Amino acid sequence: MRLAPIALVLAAAATLSAQIAAPLLGWLPEGAQIRRMNGLPAAATLGATANVGHLLAHTAVSPIQDYVLASDAGTGEVMLIVPGGSTATLDTPVHPDQIAVSPRGSSAILWFSGAAQFEILSGLPAAPSMRQIGASFLNTGLSAIAVSDDGQWIAAASSAGVYQWGPDALPHQLYGGSDAAALAFFTGNSELAIATSTQLLSVVGSAAGAGSATSVLYQGSFSPAGLAASFDNREIVLADQSGTIYSVNAATHAPSTADCQCHPNGVFGLGGAVFRLTSSSIAQSSFSTQGPARSLPSRVPGSPSGRLPARRRPRRRCPRSPSA
Repeated sequence: MRLAPIALVLAAAATLSAQIAAPLLGWLPEGAQIRRMNGLPAAATLGATANVGHLLAHTAVSPIQDYVLASDAGTGEVMLIVPGGSTATLDTPVHPDQIAVSPRGSSAILWFSGAAQFEILSGLPAAPSMRQIGASFLNTGLSAIAVSDDGQWIAAASSAGVYQWGPDALPHQLYGGSDAAALAFFTGNSELAIATSTQLLSVVGSAAGAGSATSVLYQGSFSPAGLAASFDNREIVLADQSGTIYSVNAATHAPSTADCQCHPNGVFGLGGAVFRLTSSSIAQSSFSTQGPARSLPSRVPGSPSGRLPARRRPRRRCPRSPSA
């Protein structure tokens, strides 16, 4: 089943809106910087590069676009950036290897491979608190990490399988295969979606064989680049490295597909059922599952402009929970 193109009237409306006051669609990680995306998904343009006074690495944007979490490319310090507002250095270890945010952005997870340790931030962005979970048995690289909105549940995929940690901070294996490449929690709960080379799975519960339930949402041949749930949990979006985008109904398991004509490097929420697929101003694409006719991915043309003024960055200390 192919997705129908979005109505042309939306593009015309977006053009008129841009002439008046282009709304913020989201923030685009662009190399070591972040840049505004203005307008609507079907007719967006790139705006100014935000000058936060740092070159950035491992950038993760909140799906509701209210903050950016990144590390300084030089010092490795982890920073909480409110574009157009403040930049605060968080009291975490430095040089994280991976950063991911929860479906609504209220929590985030950082992985430090040297210490084999997760740092979980909750209460973002206004009042972040932190807890640590050790994972010394994960002595290989992680293909994906994820965190729930309340920060109580995290998951990681590696060659050893997919493991989940809950409020007890104990690891539980949910999937034993070595081919899981993308993870995503459902919005507002602990249900986890797993994308492997042949299946899109949904797991409810803390541990396989201990009250959990695993459902096969879709089967095929995949090279997963990213995975995310819509805000209402009706659709699970899987981006394949080939450029094929799968939107699977979580209740009926009915799939829809589209070709983004791009090389996705993730599925990044832009609010509701709208997602960004790439992290580059070249061939930037977005995708929507909204409306009676779900829209094909759309390109965002570049339009370089000036920089925003640099902001001072106070150091913010996060209340810590006892380490697990």
